[in-house]
Amino acid sequence: MKTALFFGLGLAVSLGGGCTSTLSLAPANPAAATADQGVACLRSVKKNAVSVWLLTPEYQADLNEFDPPAFRVLVSNNGDTAFDFSLVNVTASSGDNSVRVFTREEYSRAITLHAVALLHNVDVQTARQLAAEEKMQASIAVADSGPVVGANGTLLHDFSTHEASSSGADVARIEESAKNRRTAIYVKRKELLDEASLMLVPHTVAPGATAGGIIKLDPAHVSRGQPLKLVVTAGGETHEFVFRAGG
Repeated sequence: MKTALFFGLGLAVSLGGGCTSTLSLAPANPAAATADQGVACLRSVKKNAVSVWLLTPEYQADLNEFDPPAFRVLVSNNGDTAFDFSLVNVTASSGDNSVRVFTREEYSRAITLHAVALLHNVDVQTARQLAAEEKMQASIAVADSGPVVGANGTLLHDFSTHEASSSGADVARIEESAKNRRTAIYVKRKELLDEASLMLVPHTVAPGATAGGIIKLDPAHVSRGQPLKLVVTAGGETHEFVFRAGG
């Protein structure tokens, strides 16, 4: 089970691991399969060439996870005329279902909105913990409002001093825990935004040049047991890549 931040647009917050699904190269693939630094790669060559790397052999099938199916796509212009290449040139389908390809803006916005929601949750939980601690200490102070003196006049316990010290330590612990959780949220947000910066944006691909980026798919319409097909159009040519979706 993986732990990941929320992925979605206006969906509920989730920090638990979703259901893990798998992707693998499908047999009888129209593109040639190779391996590049241990990562499965498909390459289709016509006049132009398109390479697709499978980045997530395992992915979270739940939209509440920041771990959707992801691929790296690279196109090479082997002709003598420049062409435009962007997400409009990449489509995905699973069986009879069209599969949504997320834009960088959608992905980045979802990351930021979710981080804000998580930080708010930390603030709310911390305020509740501090209020509960204050209430508990007030209750203790009422029950033990003064020092206890033995029969010979010896001070046995000074409850007010002891409890004040304990309360201070508990408040510090609560605040330190909240600080650590906030830091973890900031770090994860930066990590995900850094990854999002590598997602595919529009390019004009000159003759002899290459361009590409990462694409991320909405897992909601990727059906187990149905082939997942990516179709990449490069300079008017279509290149198909097929993956097998498992459970």
